[in-house]
Amino acid sequence: MRKPILSIALCSLLVACAGAPRKSAHDSAAGASAAPAPAGPAANDNLNAVAWTQTAIEHDLVYREVYRVAGEKLRAALKDSTWDALPNRDRKQPLHSKLKPAVIVDIDETVLDNSPYQARLVANGKAYDEFTWSEWCREKRAKPLPGALEFAQGAAKRGITVFYLSNRAQDLNGATLENLRADGFPVENDGVFLGLGTVVDGCEQNGSEKGCRRALVGRTHRVLMQFGDQIGDFANVLANTAEGRQKAIAPYMAWIGTRWFVLPNPSYGSWEPALFNNDWSLRLMGPRRFSFERTGDTFWIKDVQNPSDRSHAVNYAMPYLKLTEDFALVSRVLDPVTERMVVLAGGLTGYGTVAAGEFLSNPAYIETITASAPSKWAHKNVEVLISTKVINGKSGPPKVVLAHFW
Repeated sequence: MRKPILSIALCSLLVACAGAPRKSAHDSAAGASAAPAPAGPAANDNLNAVAWTQTAIEHDLVYREVYRVAGEKLRAALKDSTWDALPNRDRKQPLHSKLKPAVIVDIDETVLDNSPYQARLVANGKAYDEFTWSEWCREKRAKPLPGALEFAQGAAKRGITVFYLSNRAQDLNGATLENLRADGFPVENDGVFLGLGTVVDGCEQNGSEKGCRRALVGRTHRVLMQFGDQIGDFANVLANTAEGRQKAIAPYMAWIGTRWFVLPNPSYGSWEPALFNNDWSLRLMGPRRFSFERTGDTFWIKDVQNPSDRSHAVNYAMPYLKLTEDFALVSRVLDPVTERMVVLAGGLTGYGTVAAGEFLSNPAYIETITASAPSKWAHKNVEVLISTKVINGKSGPPKVVLAHFW
């Protein structure tokens, strides 16, 4: 699912694009005598998206069109033994005649409609969180999106296995499978559901990337088509920026509408953080010492006290498995809204993110910053710059480069 989009990011974009019109004296006088507007729900970033999803006939038509076109192309895909919808890096097993046919579908906003959950959040003035999302999933009330059920059933009748790749947490596996079966989706066995946390031997998954799970399907099946509402449903996105997203999809543009079928999702997705450089900490942290920056293919962690230093960097033009070092930031800050401490962690690549997680989960690593910590640092904000060596495609132990307190 999603992280809630930050109002500050959208507000910044809106302010940059349009200025407020000047008011005349007449307007001001009229405004002074006008009756106050009736109280109502607070403004919500997701309102228009949910309204479009639930009421616009165009929404339904797009889904029906996509699934209908895909269904029409299934016969040709089955006959062509060279037809494969896996990106090159996920096709570990060479194509051969013994591979069974399959299609891969994402679940949320691809085959199942969760707009009632989104509407519930809007109506209650709430934002997405894991608890309310888990509650919704356990209700098992998500309905098929237009055309999805007919396509999946039609594929199954042709002997095509439907695999469901989702980033729902593992504790939701049972509820998700029950929901799919209750709606009539073909579920050959529990193994066709590959949720977040699925272990794939010989493949290290970074975060919520689906590459390892796609490769797992490819070991036993020829994948005819993929369906999703996010670029990451089709291929791994190494840099979630406008340019990085274009780069990830560029080699496969000819597959759009033939092997890859993309569905609309205006409510949430990786397109959101790409708007503000993936910086979910904007509201929480404000001005800070360290930040993630980018120039071309180079991503680095900038230190405002030494802005010319770009030694903590990764070149995204280098093949991922050939990286030898990565860097990450771990921050603990007081949220001025909730008055609670919030922990943020992330790396320049997945290697750094894994190292940041290890740093947070091992008290021995946290103790390494105490020597440079001021008195009563437990009640202060802190940023920690971390490095990690990458050995044989795996993150090494985290090493503290610098810790900043305020």
